[in-house]
Formats: sequence, structure tokens, C-alpha cells
Amino acid sequence: MNKTESTCQPDPADVFHPGEQQVQALFGVRQHMARVGRRAIVPYIDDYFQEFYERLKYVFLAANDSHGQLWATLLFGEPGIITSPDPHSLLIKAEFDPEDPVGSALFAGATLAVLGLDFASKGRLRASGHVSTPLHHCVLRIAVNQSFGNCPKYIWPRQPPESLPSDTVRSHDWTGLDDPRVRAIVEQADTFFIASQHDDPQMPLASGPDVSHRGGLPGILQQEQGALVWPEYHGNFYFSTLGNLLASPACGLLIPDFDSGSVLQMTGTAQILWLDSDGPKLDGNAQVNCKVRFTPDKVLLRTHAIPGGWRSFDKAYGTLGYL
Repeated sequence: MNKTESTCQPDPADVFHPGEQQVQALFGVRQHMARVGRRAIVPYIDDYFQEFYERLKYVFLAANDSHGQLWATLLFGEPGIITSPDPHSLLIKAEFDPEDPVGSALFAGATLAVLGLDFASKGRLRASGHVSTPLHHCVLRIAVNQSFGNCPKYIWPRQPPESLPSDTVRSHDWTGLDDPRVRAIVEQADTFFIASQHDDPQMPLASGPDVSHRGGLPGILQQEQGALVWPEYHGNFYFSTLGNLLASPACGLLIPDFDSGSVLQMTGTAQILWLDSDGPKLDGNAQVNCKVRFTPDKVLLRTHAIPGGWRSFDKAYGTLGYL
């Protein structure tokens, strides 16, 4: 089967956009996910997730910068860094690093994605919307378009430190994959985040950026000829990221170094590498749906962007079946 050909007729009442529908059809779950999506993807934040957000002290965002390039970022603060004062709004209270490319995207009307993730409990909620009130006195208000929960797969449980020391000196460097500091962070990473996007004026609630978590064993990110390649593991069949990448190659990566507190932010383009065989592929105990090859246009290394010294609950790194 040609993986780039449409295999189903888009359903205008479906919450999934045509790219997501196409990938779901390729894996034989299209009709099932159409039913699941209508129940799980909603245009508001429900009571449970309003409380979930308020427990967090860090949050992940994705947005396009002033040049239209897609980035993901991580904000760290105190519990209550993100709250949902009503089912249709999110408030983010945080200081933005002026060197963070996402900071230039926080103007009124800008679309962005939010990921609330609790590493300790493995809970996560994705939301998307637009800036209703621009950043002012470290407060940003977001009007929510839609939200949905994700399964806890592939999340390594961690506990963040209390706070970033007040005397910490931050720095930033525009660099590349051949930088030894970048290579070291990539090689040891067991967690990273992907920004992708889909724009369709006929489906405004499903349009805009998305940010999603990825996890595995150290080495999940492989460097190959100026690019990064990783396996896409079997998940909940939403295929939000793959559906976006099928429609648009725009992509951003965020790779935190939880030991040092540095973060890598990259923007570029991604290509889906479909597997040659129709049979299942395994990486440890995890089934691989396909691979993704990401070629960065820009690479930003920000030191001490978050507190270092996160405590891992299990550094034994058993098989991926543990995740």
C-alpha cells in the first residue's frame, strides 16, 4: 500500500483532521477512532483536568515564532503555573526567557498548544487554543479550542527539584547537531517532546500547533547524517503527531537534560519513514509503527533553563514493557 494515498473519505463531523484519519485508516482503526474521538476530544477542560493542571509546576507549549517556525518549550515554576479558571480558559503564570523562541508567539490571536504532564503519576492532558490575552505581568490567558487525555505509556516517572537557584546564570547558544554538548544531551535522552501542526480553515478546532511527549530508553534518538531519527511506538491510535506530519513537515523538538537543567530546542522538518514490512516491528517490548526523520534548521541550547537534578523513581531501565 502507498502510505501517502488517502484510504478513506473524510467525515466532516469527525474531530480528527484528514491527516489523522488517513494514518488511522492505514493501521485499520479508522472507524473505531471516529467513535472514540467524539467522546474523548472535547472543546473544554473538564473538572478533573482543571484540578490536574493546578497541581503542576511545569508545563509544555508549542507555537510558531515570529518567522513562522515551529518550536516547543518547557516552563518551570511553582504549583499553579497553569490553571483553568473556567472550562474554556487556561491561565499560565510564568516568566518567559527572552531567548526562548516561543516568547515571540504570544500575541493576541496566536494559536498554540499546551501539554500538562505529571511525570510522577504519568498523567497528561493536551489542549489547544489561541491567545485571548497576551502575556502581561507574567500572565498569559488562552482560550481553549479542544482538549483530550493521553495514556501513560513511555513516561519515565521523575520528581522535579523544588526550584531553580536564584543565583543561576543562564546562557544560550545557537549551535548544531555536531556540537559535543548537543550530542551528549541527545545520546542520553530518554524523554523528548514534539511540536507539529495542522492548518485547515474548514476544521478550526483541529487546526494549529500540537505538542506531544515521547519516551524510551537512552539512545531512542539516533543521529544520522545531520538528522535525528526515532521510532514511533504503538500508542492510543490517535496519531495526532503522525497525522500532522503527513499533512505538513513542520516540526519542532524539545529535549530536556533533567540532570543539568539545560534544554535543547530545535525547529525544522520531519519525514515519516514507513516500515518496509507489513509485519510488526519490535524495539525491546515496544511495537514500532514507523520511524520519523527530523532535519533541524535551527538548534538552540539553553543552559539552566530549568532546575537540574530531577530524581528518577527508577533508573534501572528495564524493558520498554515497564513503561
